[in-house]
Amino acid sequence: MKILRKALLTTAVAAAALSFATAPANAAPLSSAPYGSYAHEGEFPSSGPCPHGSFSSVRRVFTSVIGSDGTSHPMQIDLMYFGGCGAEAEVRDTLTNSGTDNCTVFVDRSDDGGATWVNEQERVTYGSGETRIANNLNGRLARAALACGSSLTRTGWF
Repeated sequence: MKILRKALLTTAVAAAALSFATAPANAAPLSSAPYGSYAHEGEFPSSGPCPHGSFSSVRRVFTSVIGSDGTSHPMQIDLMYFGGCGAEAEVRDTLTNSGTDNCTVFVDRSDDGGATWVNEQERVTYGSGETRIANNLNGRLARAALACGSSLTRTGWF
């Protein structure tokens, strides 16, 4: 009975860890900084006070990643900024719009210029992805990043 309980516990822990590792994150902070405590953080650009068309690219990086389909995909990473709301990260596969489902787009935000930061992430699907807003106003900085497998590419801070 003791061995059976241990086996069941081990299986449950492994299943929970696997589901956590493969589930896409939705505006979850990965640090101690107070993500979500500033205006518009956690919101997607929309037609409201942070209209999607008002954001413009302030940092852009081109890279090539190996997608889940085993082929190379040219990717464009943009840190988008709107002065009334902050920043968000966008990526797109500039060639095929597929095969990059093993990628995640991030926006990092510093906390009032200090050493702490937040990391908001979204899964890249159908060759594109965008994050929710990170408020990099009032001295805070933001940068965009793309992670695909063991490859990580970032824009500069803005």
